[in-house]
Amino acid sequence: MKIIFFGNNSKESGGPAQVMRIHQNFLNKYFGDKIEIINSTEIISKNKIYKQIKDADIVHIHELWSLNTINIVKISEKFGIPYIFTFHGVLNKWSLKKNKFLKSLFLFFFRSQIFYKSSGFQFLNFNEYNEAKNLYINFFKKSFILQNGLDLSFQKSHIKNIKYKNFLGDKLNLIFLGRVHPKKGLKILIDSMSLARSKNLNISLKIIGPSSKYSTFLKNIVKKSKISKQVEFLPPVFDNYLKQKYFSRSDFFILPSYDEADSIAIKEAIASGLPIIVTKECKVENVEINKIGYHINHDPKQIIKKLQFIMNDHKNYHILSKNCFDFSKSNFDIINITKEYRNNLIEITSGVKYSDNWI
Repeated sequence: MKIIFFGNNSKESGGPAQVMRIHQNFLNKYFGDKIEIINSTEIISKNKIYKQIKDADIVHIHELWSLNTINIVKISEKFGIPYIFTFHGVLNKWSLKKNKFLKSLFLFFFRSQIFYKSSGFQFLNFNEYNEAKNLYINFFKKSFILQNGLDLSFQKSHIKNIKYKNFLGDKLNLIFLGRVHPKKGLKILIDSMSLARSKNLNISLKIIGPSSKYSTFLKNIVKKSKISKQVEFLPPVFDNYLKQKYFSRSDFFILPSYDEADSIAIKEAIASGLPIIVTKECKVENVEINKIGYHINHDPKQIIKKLQFIMNDHKNYHILSKNCFDFSKSNFDIINITKEYRNNLIEITSGVKYSDNWI
């Protein structure tokens, strides 16, 4: 198959770029498919797009709020090539509230190209689907549920460090890795760190991600709160080896997000044997039932209470760490997910649905 991916391919843009690259690698490696990525942030001539798209079997769009997206779907339509969307949470209620008027206008003017003429939609979980379904009554007719996957081959070389990781409880080392964005709840987390200092709790936090106006805003809060020794900002990390290095020096991955679709960073932490501390808005189901971490809310006082509980409950840490490692093998393996994904694409192009992940 020849598959075109369209989306922001910058490493610093977040999960969608990583999803496109990992699928590109595994579809080519295991099935010999030809995968081309059209970067939504580049200015590309129509003639070049014509050449890329005209003989494609399907176009998979990973970006919504762009006129370039509409150009791509119109060109796909011109050549009679089916196209599908993965929204990556941009139709979630929290996200739709941001720039609400402009987004409403976009959906009003381009509703036909986005919803009616699309051949299919991938939702990353039922929570994402349930948040979006009020926008289009017929999502259920042509949508499938398939989560993001990970290349777990790194686990073989890190198995000793991962499987037997421990936490003594005397100091809690937290790590956040991802885009430094208001929806990630980092302001609340920094307020929690300030409260931890006032209570003389030995807790540290590393925030790893790209620089932005918002990261500058957060750094100023850290400086004014006099918690620079507790909160450290580090540049983004894309190399898997370096990620594992940071994860191995941390006790928990923390994400008090207001909205996620299917966080790759959370999955990378879990696959590294690093337990997670996340809000329910991160859409990781049964975190505490599966014993891979803990849930928190957006109240700094409640977050501190949970962190104190975690420090006192440190004897069970090795169980959490091992459960994370095992959970990832059972759920995140990109080889299995790529097979399911490719089957869905074949079904869309052939018009016959037999996979059990169709809604």
